[in-house]
Amino acid sequence: GAPSLPVHPTQLYEAALGLLAAALAAVPLVRGRRDGRAFAVFMGVYAAGRFAIEFLRGDRDRGGAFGLSTAQWVSVAIAVALASVWARRLVRARRDGRLRGTAKESPHAEPPGGCEQGGGAHRDGESLFVRGLNADPDQQPHAG
Repeated sequence: GAPSLPVHPTQLYEAALGLLAAALAAVPLVRGRRDGRAFAVFMGVYAAGRFAIEFLRGDRDRGGAFGLSTAQWVSVAIAVALASVWARRLVRARRDGRLRGTAKESPHAEPPGGCEQGGGAHRDGESLFVRGLNADPDQQPHAG
């Protein structure tokens, strides 16, 4: 047969990418997050990795547009979707005052200094920080 050109073992790269994405997606699960973060991490890592791996493939006749393959366009779409969901959640968190230093006169906002000054506790005794995005899920609410 005809000699082959040297090629990258992209199937092995893809397998390693899947393992890396799964390992990174496990982090939010281990931390007790069951809000879609693991899925988002997996999709983001996989999309970025697949986008890069596609440049190493030697088969140029698999379709595409504007110099990118179909898989790269799918990766771009996934990245755009993840970025829009993240941006929407960030805007909501800022609006609701769940990020430190971003509360906009929320009726539940803590005074400067937090619960140590006697205010800022919610009805259930949980501080705004504990409920916030940066909260540790294992942290117990305090009695403010």
